Amino acid sequence: MSADHSVLNRHLLLQLGERLRALRIARGMTALEMAAKVGVSRMTLRAVESGDPRTSIGIYLSVMTVLGVNQEIAMLAGDTFAPCHTRVRCGPLTAAADAGEAGDIHRPRQASAPGSLEPLSA
Repeated sequence: MSADHSVLNRHLLLQLGERLRALRIARGMTALEMAAKVGVSRMTLRAVESGDPRTSIGIYLSVMTVLGVNQEIAMLAGDTFAPCHTRVRCGPLTAAADAGEAGDIHRPRQASAPGSLEPLSA
């Protein structure tokens, strides 16, 4: 991995950790309560909230699940599963090469046939 990628990845983890901490606080949970719900120590939660790259992705996902924000990861990680939302019809996600420009992320369209996809707009 190049130094540029390492710096970018570290910055992304720092941002993710900060956002997870802010969500926890906004939900009125102490670090001790959150750690207990996730099933980790307070030190491990501190590592997540500080963007520690040595912490497993599984721990990050557990924290996100408790906070109710794991749907975004499911959309990025899955190629056949799209989390259902009440106003969006569910359907499979496809690779960008199948449906549009490289790098596009796709999601189900609203009020269209099941499985129809459109690029996420920026």
